[in-house]
Amino acid sequence: MYPDDEITHDQPELTPDETPQADAAPEPIETFSTDSLEPSEAPAPVPHSPSNEGAEENLAKLKDAIRALDTGHIKNGARNYKEFFEHAKEIGSLFKTLKPLPHAEREQLWLEFSTLCDDVRAQQNAEREEQKLVSLELRGKLEARLIELQQAGPNAKFADDFNKLADQMKAIREEFSGTKEQQSALVPKDREALWKLWKSADDAIWAQRKAVREENYALGKEHMQLCAELAASGDPFDCHKKIKELRPWQRGAELAREQRDEIRKALDASWDAAAARIESSRVERKRQFEEWTERTSGLLEEWEAKLEKMRDFRVKLEEQIARLNEMETNARTDEFADQVAGWREEKEAKLVDVDKNLAQLAEKIDSVKKRLK
Repeated sequence: MYPDDEITHDQPELTPDETPQADAAPEPIETFSTDSLEPSEAPAPVPHSPSNEGAEENLAKLKDAIRALDTGHIKNGARNYKEFFEHAKEIGSLFKTLKPLPHAEREQLWLEFSTLCDDVRAQQNAEREEQKLVSLELRGKLEARLIELQQAGPNAKFADDFNKLADQMKAIREEFSGTKEQQSALVPKDREALWKLWKSADDAIWAQRKAVREENYALGKEHMQLCAELAASGDPFDCHKKIKELRPWQRGAELAREQRDEIRKALDASWDAAAARIESSRVERKRQFEEWTERTSGLLEEWEAKLEKMRDFRVKLEEQIARLNEMETNARTDEFADQVAGWREEKEAKLVDVDKNLAQLAEKIDSVKKRLK
């Protein structure tokens, strides 16, 4: 199994609004304003007197609420402005509903509350402006990377090339759209622009990937046909050699999962068919060798017996030649000497033939013995 199809273009695509953390941009500045609760418009305060039951308790409740607003809604050093201003609205309502409230203390608490809200709103505005700059800078960086990847697409030829491009495209998408663990640092406007550029680059890379897949698939079908022919009627060893040569191509070629599986199964089938022919041939050769061994073993005994007879015959020829030499030497007439010489020459010619036949038979016996081993 090859790593090339694990991230495919066929997976459902997310729109910017559907991507994780799509709503991660800062919340709009709340419309809540302390101006709606100016002290002059609030219910007239009840004059403070020691007999005002509940006044101290109401003041304590307001102080605790403002303190909780100031120190709350902060996580990992960042304030959640949406929660802050929703809480502020609730506290603003307390200024209208809590009675009795001593006028002077109410005015002081209102000043603290409104100052806190103004400070937080100013902080929110400052952070928003800072985020716009950070977003613009990140957008520029990611746009450059996307353009670079889009330009690299036409040069991709192998599965590893496209897998690396896919990994980088995924990383860029997560960087501008955000994940469950890390929200996007981009404002919606920049995120939308990057999404369009990312989609354009992804489409271009995918088009190149499809074209390369079709080229490799066509080539793969040629390999499949050739190997099938070799397995069926050609040299089965050539079939195995060809499939071995194709293994690196199989691993590195950019192909769809279905295409890769089809080619792999076809080549495996050709390999098995060639292996079956090789085994069948091996069994047949073994059978023929066993028959030859049985037949030759009997012949070998005959040849060795013949060799011994030929050696005995050679010894006799040498003895006859020796006697003829002696008879020629002791001949009383030239006529008889010439006759004996003729006999000796015939025996010597016969000896040459015997030596030749002995050598051939001995070599044949030696060769057969080696094959039998």
